[in-house]
Amino acid sequence: MSPRTLAVLPLALLALTACQSTPEQTCLALDQALHRRDLEAVHRLVTRASVPAVDVLWRAGDAQSSPLRLPAQAPNVTVKAVRSQGVRQIATVARGSVEREWVLLEEDGRWRLDLFETALRRPWSSSARDD
Repeated sequence: MSPRTLAVLPLALLALTACQSTPEQTCLALDQALHRRDLEAVHRLVTRASVPAVDVLWRAGDAQSSPLRLPAQAPNVTVKAVRSQGVRQIATVARGSVEREWVLLEEDGRWRLDLFETALRRPWSSSARDD
């Protein structure tokens, strides 16, 4: 390798890792986007298959029962754990004292939340004893 190539290589590796996401980053970014009511950001953080469902839920966002409506005082989520399950990453997230599992899939080199697989898991409103 030429000295010029060696000089540029660390910058290229840094740029490559900056473009990738982690499941934790996706969960936190999605929560922030929901708090900001930023639909474009939410679209970038969910799977392509989830976008139409997000749009339907978003339009219903003014309803108190909408899962995409966060009260102004809603606490931010925290990521408690992430585990692999085949091609999926399962993130255990908590909002206040309530925990839930989010299913993330990799699309286009980024981790994105899949609403359909997540919906099959225990809802926010149920207790851990209901499993």
